[in-house]
Amino acid sequence: MTYDIKRNVLLYDRDRIQEKFTKFGYLMFCLYLCYRKILQEIIQKEDSKNVAVTATTGMASLHLGSNATTLHHWAGILDGRHSIEKLQELFDNDDSYSEAKKRIQITKCLIIDEISMLSAKIFNMVESVCRLVKKNNQAFGGIQVLVSGDFKQLPPVPNYRLGDEGKYCFESEIFQQTFHHHINLPKVMRQHEEDLIKAVNELCNGSPSAETLQLMKSLDRPLDPGDDHTEIVSFLEQTLMPAL
Repeated sequence: MTYDIKRNVLLYDRDRIQEKFTKFGYLMFCLYLCYRKILQEIIQKEDSKNVAVTATTGMASLHLGSNATTLHHWAGILDGRHSIEKLQELFDNDDSYSEAKKRIQITKCLIIDEISMLSAKIFNMVESVCRLVKKNNQAFGGIQVLVSGDFKQLPPVPNYRLGDEGKYCFESEIFQQTFHHHINLPKVMRQHEEDLIKAVNELCNGSPSAETLQLMKSLDRPLDPGDDHTEIVSFLEQTLMPAL
């Protein structure tokens, strides 16, 4: 990440430390390094206990470090099976929700990574839970919210059994009302092959050029798996028995 880009983003965040905003980046942009620095800046202004670092998946939360957890766990909503009315009842009367309630009550800043995989239904649910627990009618109960991700990557996973159609969170009216500041980070930092960068951006936009299609076709070739390739088996004994 170049110094100018990082500096401008951090200054923007620092000046608007009490506001809600989104940060988006193209595929292969090093959002992670920027995120870590922003997190340090926020913790300098707030007690670390008041900053909730979350992500939409377990793997993404592991990469974030800083005691990060999944958004679902932080908010106590499980897999989103309950209605808002049922969640309010559970938060008010069920002791098993006391830890989630405490987390929300002390949180002043909520960070959500991999926002593209968060559905509109779950986004609305988390926002409502924050307002109910905080007893504050502002968006997210007055919590400062910072989200990041790439909406041209993985979309939300539908869960029709629970009435979740898998709509993008930005399709929610609450999303549009909540985030007034957006930062777009368009420059790719991890890759330098211009043909690859151009191809990835075109594929993300759904409009591949003839050159990109030709590049993709050139990659369609048989590959030698080698002698040390990994074999996936249902039971380990299927692999071990022939050796006995």
